[in-house]
Amino acid sequence: MKRILLYLVLVLLLLGVVGCSRCSSGGERVAEIVFIDQAVICPLVKKTIDSTWVELGNAVGDRDIMVKRIHKDRSGNVARKYMKIKATGLLPAIYFFDGNGELVEFLAGEQSSDAIVAVLDSR
Repeated sequence: MKRILLYLVLVLLLLGVVGCSRCSSGGERVAEIVFIDQAVICPLVKKTIDSTWVELGNAVGDRDIMVKRIHKDRSGNVARKYMKIKATGLLPAIYFFDGNGELVEFLAGEQSSDAIVAVLDSR
């Protein structure tokens, strides 16, 4: 069990940025962000999730963007809806949608506010 947790932590740390190959290529503005994480998880991964949540808040700032946070272990049906759009084993998963509800970008794993701002500014 410890070996599996260590492996997961290493994957999260080493593969922090995951881009989306199935996202729309248009220049639509991000209107909604969905942040999927897990409420009950090992402390090291929780620290990564919490830090990315703070970075997301810093990146969004006062922009007019709706942000939803979904704990997949508490709201599994809701989380599955998004994870069917773009599946990932890394947490947190951040889905960026335009005003039409189309996925425009996707990030997974630990993220900095700079990485998130880059997505927001590219739209």
